[in-house]
Amino acid sequence: MPRDTDFPDWLLWLLRHPLLTIFVCVAVVLGIPAVIALYLDYRIASLEQQRTATKASSDDASGAVPSELPRDIVAGQTVYVPLYSHIFEGEGRRLELAGTLSIRNTDAKHELTISAIRYYDTKGRLVRDYLKQPLKLNPLGSTEFLVPQSDTAGGSGANFIVEWVADDPVLVPVIEAVMVGRVGTGITSFVRPGQVIDEFRTTDDITTSTDEPAPSPTPDEDGSR
Repeated sequence: MPRDTDFPDWLLWLLRHPLLTIFVCVAVVLGIPAVIALYLDYRIASLEQQRTATKASSDDASGAVPSELPRDIVAGQTVYVPLYSHIFEGEGRRLELAGTLSIRNTDAKHELTISAIRYYDTKGRLVRDYLKQPLKLNPLGSTEFLVPQSDTAGGSGANFIVEWVADDPVLVPVIEAVMVGRVGTGITSFVRPGQVIDEFRTTDDITTSTDEPAPSPTPDEDGSR
């Protein structure tokens, strides 16, 4: 008959604590499938998020087509666009939002080229570079880029940096972010416009639809009496 000394110490310890041994065994048996299920759920959610973003950009009608940068650039801007992947409401409950970056060419005659679209998180870290190559935006054309509600990587301080250029004097585009979320049985939505943080132009013909003509000089200003 085997003696206690014939068994390793860890096995003897387990034999002296049968209830704990059973609990550990059950936890291991149940825990491994749970971990696998959580990992598979994460992978499925990630793939669904990518599929949704790709579907939104490919299925929706768009006035943008892949292109090259124009040879002679006469105008361009870098635009900061705030986007919120979540906000807080009520007593601090987090409300997750779906965000859409909308870029609209307001010029009826001239095209422009979107040269960069980069998405940053609250800490200013690059989350995603949306463009593999420039996009040409047709006159009066529009294009959109979706950040799904399930994509919370950006956080409450997320933002886009959009760069565009043109080889003809153009009206500046309308660049804005549209956020939509569900609160109970209702829907909340709001829009944030982009803000120009850098600009290049070789001509003064680039204007906005809200530009007002400069006032005529008074007699004292032009030196006449």
